[in-house]
Amino acid sequence: MGLGPQEYSELLMVCVTLIGLLLTVGVVVSFRHTLRSFMRWMVGSLSPDAKTARDAVADLSKAIGSVRQHAQGLERYAGDYLSVFEEAGWSRLLSELEALEQAEKLLHKMIDAEQYDDAIGLSGMLLDQLPEDLTEYAAKKFGDFAPLRGWNERSRAVLIAIVDHAKIAAKANRELGIRRVGQRKPTLETLAELRKWLRGH
Repeated sequence: MGLGPQEYSELLMVCVTLIGLLLTVGVVVSFRHTLRSFMRWMVGSLSPDAKTARDAVADLSKAIGSVRQHAQGLERYAGDYLSVFEEAGWSRLLSELEALEQAEKLLHKMIDAEQYDDAIGLSGMLLDQLPEDLTEYAAKKFGDFAPLRGWNERSRAVLIAIVDHAKIAAKANRELGIRRVGQRKPTLETLAELRKWLRGH
């Protein structure tokens, strides 16, 4: 005996309800990690520690980015003035920038793991913004990055030394009629711009 219109309609509703329920469960299971991450982010964004940590990491990244940008601008002249660069501490500057990149990666992992106190401590140490007792504590806790303390001041000193000595060498080359090959902004112009930036920071 076949199903009547009413029975068929009821069976269809049951099937549609079951399919809808299964789809809902599937979506929840599939996206629960994303949902959990979103909820964690929402809670974290309301936390004062989270905001402080994110702001500190952003400040550090900005400071590192400025030095990195100007180091990259100078790098094209390293071959022409190798002795000037090396005497000023160019190799150490590049090594410190690499180590700072590792610190940035670690800080982003700390933020993702909600380790806000650690992120604030490491960022503060690298930005030289902590009181002496907290700086010592952070230096012990993050021993691998402790040698980077004072990196910003050292970096600027290296860049200033390179600029000042390279300007002298570039002027001497120009007076001797030595011209560098390649399409790029004149050395003296680039050095003058960099010196202006360093003086303003």
